[in-house]
Amino acid sequence: MNNQRLLGQILLWGGFLSAALASVSKKEIDLLSDSEWNAVAMLDDNFEIPQTVLDSITSGPIANLSEADFGGLMRLLSDWYDTERNRTSTEATEPPTDHEAESSQKSRPVKMVSKNAILEMRVARLQNKWPTISWLWYGLSALVAIVGIVLLRSSLRSALRETGRVQDELGTLKKALDHLLSNVSALNKQVSKMIPEEVVEYIDVQCVPHYSDFADSRNAMMQKFGMQAFADIMTEFASSERYLNRAWSAAADGYVDEVSSSVQRANEFLQRAGTLFDNHLKADLAK
Repeated sequence: MNNQRLLGQILLWGGFLSAALASVSKKEIDLLSDSEWNAVAMLDDNFEIPQTVLDSITSGPIANLSEADFGGLMRLLSDWYDTERNRTSTEATEPPTDHEAESSQKSRPVKMVSKNAILEMRVARLQNKWPTISWLWYGLSALVAIVGIVLLRSSLRSALRETGRVQDELGTLKKALDHLLSNVSALNKQVSKMIPEEVVEYIDVQCVPHYSDFADSRNAMMQKFGMQAFADIMTEFASSERYLNRAWSAAADGYVDEVSSSVQRANEFLQRAGTLFDNHLKADLAK
């Protein structure tokens, strides 16, 4: 049962984690078509263009352009960048005039648009982001998580059934032990006044069925009280049963003296078994 619960937890959390990874396995930028990627690939990695220049070239937001218009825009931007880079390279070899130096100092910072910024603008047109999820991966992960949930629920039901069964058997043990404590004690008090045939009948009718009921449900003590408590109680109980069987045999054979001593020993062992059982039952209820 514990193994089933552990497996269920592993599958449940593993499935959830895997599904989370599946939902972010792709980025929105991965949804661009091949033609759009090829168009952007025209731009140099260090590409930058002033925002004002970009606004003057484009007829509207980059996100709203068709794939053909977007490709045409990328060609224009690539040509502009190459031309501007060549011009800047040429001007860099000539010393600036006083007027150019003064204008440069007074000019305001220009907002530049990079290649990555253009990609982000283009991605903004993708209204449906669901394609970013790897649905096959996500579906398999969800299935694994569902299997984990089923195993956990099954384990819980089994645990509840087992708990109910143990409680029922503890009730049977308590009832059988109470009958034995009462009946064997009564036999011990009156055995000296009984004839052997009466002793045999009394043991068969008043004791043997309850010894059997207790023995049949004994495993519940192991599950509820633990192995050591089970061993302690059953040692005393088995000794009591053994001496009562000896009393039965002695009565059947007509050995009256041995009957009385065997019943007395059976009662002593049974009393100790009853005390141990009650102590462990009270300790379990106090938890």
